[in-house]
Amino acid sequence: MPTIIVDLIPRGRRNRPGYPLNPRYLTIHDTANTGTGAGAKAHALYLKGDSAASIPASWHFTVDDTFIVQHLPLDENGWHAGDGKEGPGNRTSIGIEICENRDGIRAEAEKRAAWLTAKLLRDFSLKPVQVKQHHHWSGKNCPRVLRGRPGGWDSFLEAVRLQLPSSGITPLAGKAAVTAAQAQEWARKRQAHPRFIEIAPVYWSCGARTGLRPEVLYAQSAKETAFGRYGGAVKASQNNWAGIKVEQAVGDSTADFETFVSPEEGVRGHFNHMCAYVGLKPVGEPHGRYRVVLAQPWAGQVCFVEELGGRWAVDADYGFSIVRDYLNGLLATLPPLADEPPPEPPMTPPGELPEKPAPLPEPDPPGVPEPEPGTPEKPEPGEGASPGTRLFERLLYCIYSLLKGMTARLERKVLKAPERGGNGCDKRRSEAPGGRS
Repeated sequence: MPTIIVDLIPRGRRNRPGYPLNPRYLTIHDTANTGTGAGAKAHALYLKGDSAASIPASWHFTVDDTFIVQHLPLDENGWHAGDGKEGPGNRTSIGIEICENRDGIRAEAEKRAAWLTAKLLRDFSLKPVQVKQHHHWSGKNCPRVLRGRPGGWDSFLEAVRLQLPSSGITPLAGKAAVTAAQAQEWARKRQAHPRFIEIAPVYWSCGARTGLRPEVLYAQSAKETAFGRYGGAVKASQNNWAGIKVEQAVGDSTADFETFVSPEEGVRGHFNHMCAYVGLKPVGEPHGRYRVVLAQPWAGQVCFVEELGGRWAVDADYGFSIVRDYLNGLLATLPPLADEPPPEPPMTPPGELPEKPAPLPEPDPPGVPEPEPGTPEKPEPGEGASPGTRLFERLLYCIYSLLKGMTARLERKVLKAPERGGNGCDKRRSEAPGGRS
């Protein structure tokens, strides 16, 4: 990794104006100095001398094949873009000069410049489209080496892109990748507050209306509200799901954050706020802070979740945290299982008859009283008859006993049956306390 040498222009010099800088662009220059020894350290000496101060001229970094030297703090502007005292090149961009000294290796200097450019893009949450040529601001043929070589500028930007993290690929706009039910299941597993679980379908409804991915904004809300538990400056009663501030916020107190009239309106406000970042049409009348976002130079150009860092929140890791700590888990959550239907009775294989239910045990026949003393016993059927007659009589006796037992069971069932009248609903009404339906 290249080392950055800090060698600042002294305070009070004309070429260190000291105006505050909030970097929104990076401006690439060539030094146009081919002299032997005209490397990064030599330019550091030049910038601290009277010649540069009298112009005045200054920039933030000079890069050669060996060194990277920093000349100005990154929160102060320099005079390098040629677009005037109030020009956006001078007042909103970091200037980087690439050396052309004949005793240096130009290809190595460009590699270091690409590394530095990628680092600054990461540090300030900027995109490659925000890397500009000096020519963009003033029309000057600079950086002349990159501009003069066929494909030179495009190859430089490609070298920058190759050094950017590949994880910045989570789009904010698009169709939902999961359902609201999956999101609610994920929220339940994370012990979310019931209000956070219940609001999920509203996110999916707003996603369909705006074109934003509802699971992304729901994951962001989980980060902002601690899964609906809140606990910070924003209160649950404010219905603010995303830490959105009022139009004229002055700090980070509760009063500096927007209050929405209902949880559903808070979700609409969340989507409208993100629409200003992405460049989509809001739903209904937006809140005041929406207009503040529209005034930013990057408004409508934020395409990925990872680009929210440094914009939605100060922390450069903000968007990466949404993906890493919340969205990935949501996307990995399976849909909740539906209620299982009652098991069906086993099917009888084709060609087989279903088994008959086991017969109920018959009740014991009523006991026969013992004959009184002196009473002659009743002769057994067939007693004294021929064998054929006895067999026939026994058969008749068995039939008689069977019919008698069946008749007795039928009589008992009739006696136990309830009286019928009306339908089931009428019966439930008649049994209700006090006879009221």
